[in-house]
Amino acid sequence: MISPDSFAKHKRDDATANSSQRRESAVRHRRTTTLGFLLAAVAAIGVFGPATAQEVVKLELWSRQDPSGPLRPGNVVKGAERLNKELSAEGVSKRVEVAVHESPAPGFDDDALQLLKVFGIGQGPDLFIAAHEWICAFQQEGFALKLDD
Repeated sequence: MISPDSFAKHKRDDATANSSQRRESAVRHRRTTTLGFLLAAVAAIGVFGPATAQEVVKLELWSRQDPSGPLRPGNVVKGAERLNKELSAEGVSKRVEVAVHESPAPGFDDDALQLLKVFGIGQGPDLFIAAHEWICAFQQEGFALKLDD
């Protein structure tokens, strides 16, 4: 027979293992998604076309200044660095430069509302990182595109 203490410890161990697996899966998904977004944005503006002299494609990235997620914009910058290495190895003279703008908005909702305002006046960034709850609003307004379209 299993004692109540032993059962509780077993449940905690299972919960910890499941939490770690979910966290690792989420990190892998974010890295893949970040690189996918970057490649889609770069391809959309013609990085893979012919070029004679080295050309720098500048992308503006907006992200919330967030101590709990400081790697969000950093992952996009690292993705650009990785893409630049691959472009160089292929002999393509174009390069990608990501300028990061971190919003001091106090919360994700305030940040999303700021983004909707700048998109509304035609001054939105090339790339943005926002809370997933807001993605539908951006997509419905035409400010976010499905990558499979």
